[in-house]
Amino acid sequence: MEWFGREIEGVGDRICGYRMEMIEIRDKKMLMESGESYHAILVADPAGLGVPGIVLDLTPEEHQKVSALGLDWWDQVEVKLESGLKATIHVMNPKKVAETV
Repeated sequence: MEWFGREIEGVGDRICGYRMEMIEIRDKKMLMESGESYHAILVADPAGLGVPGIVLDLTPEEHQKVSALGLDWWDQVEVKLESGLKATIHVMNPKKVAETV
């Protein structure tokens, strides 16, 4: 991934209890970083089928870079994946979205 300046290793897995939605980004900082006006975001959904993805092996500094985007409507949560691994993910907080996006 170019954003990190190195090839990021990862392994396929699934986040259970969530679904994926697309959300329009109006935050100027995020728009400048990504260049995209729509981003996928995870939303808690206990009845959902889960979301397949890749667990990235980030250094603490790289994780901090992601966290530093600091969008007001993100919550960071730790989840258990289908494989049993734990991961920190960024999920949408609908109450915060209504206030900031």
